[in-house]
Amino acid sequence: MRFGLIGYGAWGRHHAAAIAKTPGVTIVASQPANWERDLGFNVFQNMLQAHPELDAVFACNDMMALGAVEAIAAAGRTGKIRVVGFDAVEDARKAINAGTMVASVAQFPGEMGRVAVESAARILRGESVPADQQVRIELVTPAAAGSPPARAAAPQ
Repeated sequence: MRFGLIGYGAWGRHHAAAIAKTPGVTIVASQPANWERDLGFNVFQNMLQAHPELDAVFACNDMMALGAVEAIAAAGRTGKIRVVGFDAVEDARKAINAGTMVASVAQFPGEMGRVAVESAARILRGESVPADQQVRIELVTPAAAGSPPARAAAPQ
């Protein structure tokens, strides 16, 4: 799979490192789009011109992914390039249902906030906290795109 990555700063580097470890996947282009849909369009349009063999793109947020979807449509390649975004916003869910995106990753801000506040409280008490604390994410595919993401359980 020939892959384009639309990212920004540490997010882009983090995702590129993870993708690079995936067998059969080659990142042929990576460029920031500042979390913007219009810039995502321009960036992916340039990627397609420089690398017409691209068959997949991952964008670090859905706005950039939706810009890539528009660039793919403008190039007449809808359905030929797989698009995955991050955030599972409503427009991305619609694109997944329409078949112009294959997936998006849903985050759970409530859970993220809870972990952050609990960690801050521990630090204020002089306790240590793990450097890496994972929270739940959910892959939203066509089967789940019509449903809102599940809510994180309320703290006990």
